[in-house]
Amino acid sequence: MGLKHIIKQSIIKSVMKKRKKSLTIDEIETELHTMSDTAGYDINHSYYFGSHDQIGNTFFLRLGLRGGQHRRAEVWFAYKSACGKAFVCELEHMDAKDATLKIECVEPLKEWKLSFTGKVIPVIPDKDSFLAIPCGNAQDAVFEATFKSDFGLYHFSRDVDNRAFAKAMAAEKWIKGFSDELKNNNQVHIEQEGTATATLQTGDELFSFSALAVRDHSYGRRIWSYMNTYHWLPAMLENGYIYNPNLVRYPAINTRGLITGYKMKNGIWTNILDVEFPQYAHSGKIPIANNLTIIFADKQKEKVSFIPEIIFPFSFKDEGGSFEVFAAVSKFVINGVKGRGSAEFGYNGDKTRYEKN
Repeated sequence: MGLKHIIKQSIIKSVMKKRKKSLTIDEIETELHTMSDTAGYDINHSYYFGSHDQIGNTFFLRLGLRGGQHRRAEVWFAYKSACGKAFVCELEHMDAKDATLKIECVEPLKEWKLSFTGKVIPVIPDKDSFLAIPCGNAQDAVFEATFKSDFGLYHFSRDVDNRAFAKAMAAEKWIKGFSDELKNNNQVHIEQEGTATATLQTGDELFSFSALAVRDHSYGRRIWSYMNTYHWLPAMLENGYIYNPNLVRYPAINTRGLITGYKMKNGIWTNILDVEFPQYAHSGKIPIANNLTIIFADKQKEKVSFIPEIIFPFSFKDEGGSFEVFAAVSKFVINGVKGRGSAEFGYNGDKTRYEKN
C-alpha cells in the first residue's frame, strides 16, 4: 500500500469521523418512514426479513416499494420446510395497491407483522445447478409471521467501522464528479436481529417454525441496473450468532467494492473489515459450494464455508438495463460452528460490468 493510498484512507476516516459526530438519528422515525408522494421511480423503500432454523426450515421475503406516477411493488417470497418441500411466489412485480406481501410495524424497534396472500409455485432444486424449478402448479397460499426483537438497530451510517468506507473510497480515482455520484446514490440502511415465528398454509398442508431472524429496512435512491454486483451472506448459527458479511460494487466504487457487515449476538456486534470472497463471485456464476475468510475489526479471522440446497432467482429490469439475484438457501460452517442461512449473489445483466474486473 503506497503513501498516496494511506493518505487517501486517512482523509476518508477523518471525514467519516466528523460526519458521524454530527449525525443525529431518530430510530423511531427511521422505523416509521414512509415514501413521499413526490418520490420518483428511482426511489426505493424496502423491507427484508429472513429466518432459518437448524433443521432446515427457512423463509425469506422482501417488499420493495417504488415511487413514480404508477407505484410499483417488488415482491420476494420463498419458503423451504425441513421436510424438503419448497415454494416461491408466482409474481415478483405488481402495482403497489395489489401487493401480495404486507409489512406492518406493530411497535417500533420491537415487533413487526408479515403476511403473504397469493399464488406460490412448488419447486425443487435442479440436480446440477440447485436452481429452483417448478414441480407442480401454482396454488393459493397464506403466510403469516411475527418478528420480535429486544435489541436496537444496526444503522450503517452510524455503526459501520470507518475503515471499511476508507478502504473502498481510497481504492478509487478521485476524479471530478466522484463525490457527487456517491451522494446521489446514498441510502438509509438499518438491520436488526431478532426471532420470527412463521406459518404457511397451502392447500391441505400447514408448515410452521420459530427461529433466529434478521431484518433489513432501507430507503433512498436505488437503481438495480446501476449496481455491478453484490454479495450478501446472512447466516444464523447454532451458538446464537448472526453473521452478515456483504460486498457491493457500483461504477463509482468498483476497484475493491464496499465491504461491510458484522457478527452479532444479543445486540452486541463486531464489525467486519474485509472478506476474501471466492474468485467466482466476480464472474456472474450462481452460488456454489465454496469457502471464504472474514476479517473482523478486532483483527480476528474466521473461515466460512457454505453449501447451497436450493437457489431462488429474482429478476429486475429498468430503463438502465437489468439485474439478476440468486438467493441460495444454504448450510454454513463458520469458525467450526454449524448454521444455516442464505448466500445471495447479484449480477448486472451487462456482463462487461463485472467480467473485466
